[in-house]
Amino acid sequence: PNTLYDLQTLTEDVRLTKLRLGKPLAHMDKGSFLYPLSRSIGTTNAVMFGTILLTYRDPDLTFQRDRELPALVHHDHDAPAWWHYHRKTRLYSDGFAPKSHRALLQFLLIPKNGPDKFREWEDDYRAVSAWIESLTPPKYPGQIDAPLANRGRFVFNEHCAKCHGTYGAQPTWPEKIVSIDDVGTDRARLDSLAGDGRKRWGASWFAYFGKRPTIDEPGGYVAPPLDGIWASAPYLHNGAVPTLWHLLHPDERPVVWQRSEDGYDHERIGLEVTTYDTMPAEIVDPRQQRRYFNTRLFGKSATGHDYPAALAEPDRRAVLEYLKTL
Repeated sequence: PNTLYDLQTLTEDVRLTKLRLGKPLAHMDKGSFLYPLSRSIGTTNAVMFGTILLTYRDPDLTFQRDRELPALVHHDHDAPAWWHYHRKTRLYSDGFAPKSHRALLQFLLIPKNGPDKFREWEDDYRAVSAWIESLTPPKYPGQIDAPLANRGRFVFNEHCAKCHGTYGAQPTWPEKIVSIDDVGTDRARLDSLAGDGRKRWGASWFAYFGKRPTIDEPGGYVAPPLDGIWASAPYLHNGAVPTLWHLLHPDERPVVWQRSEDGYDHERIGLEVTTYDTMPAEIVDPRQQRRYFNTRLFGKSATGHDYPAALAEPDRRAVLEYLKTL
């Protein structure tokens, strides 16, 4: 995913330009008046976009305007790497939805697109899904200490593989949902679809009207595959952790961080960042605030996944080196 994408600022700029030119506003221009699109660059409030769009549809995707929205839990999400798609049988951070090309169509649910349109486009999205299935992770472009990485492989397989799988000639991945009480990461994403959110999806055309069952109460998050993890910073489902070093050192995760535009940290493996103990007081413009990741905001916590704290420092260093090889 494009981790420099600033959807909120882009939409505000486009809307302002249209108003100055006397041009009509599109659905995104209007929707962003009412609902946040993102609060940090590289993230989106996509889960709530989907909730809003599906609320106004019957299971067969017929549009129904006269409905009330459910309570919306606005929060930002960091999109996963496309090259993990081929490993999955279920989608999203909580794994509640069965994988299908139909899921790729959900953000086309604007009022003018009726059920016939989705059936018309379905073959195109089968092809799109097949292309995504073909993607593979890039290889780490820097230096790798092979003996250290090999030691890290043994540590990883002993402590991490039961959730994140194994890698090499015959990789495995358990697609395991880890309970929220166990993993301890930010729960806003998990709670955001409580109630009818997942059930509405499961009864719809997207899930073949219930023939491909959803998990209504997943209770946690799927431990993701780690292929190409060096290239998929920031980390955790909300993008709260800028580097793998910070992921392996839970007590050292920054409260606020700002990335450079295109730098890469080959020492800590991830985004090149400047860290802060609190949000700089002089940054008051919302457009500028979006260039800082503030883990004290709702849905942006960097807590949880503290399992690496049980490892000795040399073992953590070895695991970090091994992760470059995936």
